[in-house]
Amino acid sequence: PALSNGELRRVLIAEALLQKPRLIILDDPFAGLDTDARIRLSALLEELIERGIVLVVVVRRPEEIPTSTTHLLLVENGHVALQGP
Repeated sequence: PALSNGELRRVLIAEALLQKPRLIILDDPFAGLDTDARIRLSALLEELIERGIVLVVVVRRPEEIPTSTTHLLLVENGHVALQGP
C-alpha cells in the first residue's frame, strides 16, 4: 500500500534524523496534511527543537510556525519584509 502524505513526510524526517543532523530545512512541511497529521508533525518539530536540532521551516501560514521558534524571516514578493527574534 502507498504511504499517505503525512506518513511519507514522517519517513523522510526519520531518514534525515538517522544522519544525526544539526540542521534540518523543511519547505512547507504541513502542505497536504490532515488536521491530525498536522498536530503530530507540529509536536515532532517541537521535540526536534528541544533536542537542539536547528530547524529552518518555510511555511505559508502563520499558524504553522512552531511555537518554539526563536527567529523569523518574512519574505514578501521575493524580498525580505521583516526579520529578527
